[in-house]
Amino acid sequence: MDSKTTLTPELPVTAEPAMSINSTLAKIPPFWFDRPELWVRKLEITFLNNTPPITKQETMYNRMVVALDHKVICKVEELVAEMPVNNPYDKLKAAVLDAFGRSTARREEMLFAIDGFGERSASNFLHHVRLLIPGTSALWLVSSICA
Repeated sequence: MDSKTTLTPELPVTAEPAMSINSTLAKIPPFWFDRPELWVRKLEITFLNNTPPITKQETMYNRMVVALDHKVICKVEELVAEMPVNNPYDKLKAAVLDAFGRSTARREEMLFAIDGFGERSASNFLHHVRLLIPGTSALWLVSSICA
C-alpha cells in the first residue's frame, strides 16, 4: 500500500444533513406524577432549548416515550405500541394528560375543599389557588370569593 492511499472510505452524500457535531441532547426529567402538566411544559422547553431545537412530531414522540415511566406507558399503551401516523406527539401528550392530569371537575372539587388559609400566608394561599385554576387572575379570584 503506498503512502497516498487513504484508509477512510468516502461517505455517501445524503439528502439530509448529518447531525452537527455541536448538537446537544438535553436530559429529559422523569415523569412527574403529581404535576404532569408542568412536566410536559418542561419537556417542551427542553425540546426548544436543544441544539438544534427538536420540532418534528416523530422525534418529540420518541423522546417522550423514552422518558415515560412504566405506569404511564401502560395507560397509553395503544399509542406506544404503534406510533400514530399524524401528529404522534400531540396525541401522546393529550393521552398522558387525560390519564394523569387533574380534570377541571377535580380542580374545582379541590378548590371548594379548601378550608381557610390554614398555616399559609395570603400570597401562598393565592399561589395554591392559582395552581388549581391556572390562567386566572388575582382580581378574578378576589371578586369571586367576595361576591
